[in-house]
Amino acid sequence: MIKRIESKDNKEFKKFKSLKTNTGRKKNNLFIIEGKKMLIEAFTSKVSIQNIIINEDFKDLTILKNRKESIIQLKNSLFNEITEMKNSEGILAICEFLSNKEIDLSKNLLVLDNIRDPGNMGTIIRTAESFGYNNILLINGCVNIYNHKVLRSSMGSIFRVNLKEIKLEDLNILKNTHLIYSMSLSDNAESIFNMTDIKKHAIIIGNEANGVDKEIIEISDKNIIIPISKNVESLNAAIAASVTMFYFNLISTVKEKKIDFN
Repeated sequence: MIKRIESKDNKEFKKFKSLKTNTGRKKNNLFIIEGKKMLIEAFTSKVSIQNIIINEDFKDLTILKNRKESIIQLKNSLFNEITEMKNSEGILAICEFLSNKEIDLSKNLLVLDNIRDPGNMGTIIRTAESFGYNNILLINGCVNIYNHKVLRSSMGSIFRVNLKEIKLEDLNILKNTHLIYSMSLSDNAESIFNMTDIKKHAIIIGNEANGVDKEIIEISDKNIIIPISKNVESLNAAIAASVTMFYFNLISTVKEKKIDFN
């Protein structure tokens, strides 16, 4: 049965609308995902969903078949107050915060240092899963992972990777198990293409404007750089992360004569 809400004074509607803000999400431990693809990804990944919300124009009820969640139809004007998409498909879901997954320290890691751009964050998460970096550490106040642009650009990968916030001092502990490679524009940075014997490691990608924190640079085992044309100042964080993860994984796996990102 589909419940209908028509008034902006409705308590449930007010709660849904509050989830557009970091404060509202944190207060309720809930976040919003939008679009059929994201819902299907959430279904497949067994994300805990409280409500599925549709507008008056949504007709593809097959996606709702056999779903046990509460289904709510909002008047179009109310739905438009919640959606973050310019061309909404007319469906979104209210999800519980993702459960904290343990970081697998036996694997290579990706560390994101103060990544502030939501699009970059989501793209990095998606690319990380693609290249087998399923364990991601966040440090120094990265953008909120439940930001709608982060969720959308991750294309569902955010539901499957392991994400954990850490403190700067935790990196010193990582040095006991991983080589620390920091992307850097410093004078002593070496080309990633000079790295030919890559053991268990953590790649650190820094803030879009300021790069990797100086304290992190100092404790890194190697500072690395991607050689580019002198006509280009730098690569953005998502592209730098993608190139580095691909190359490091290629070098690590080619010795075994196979390419396997799982």
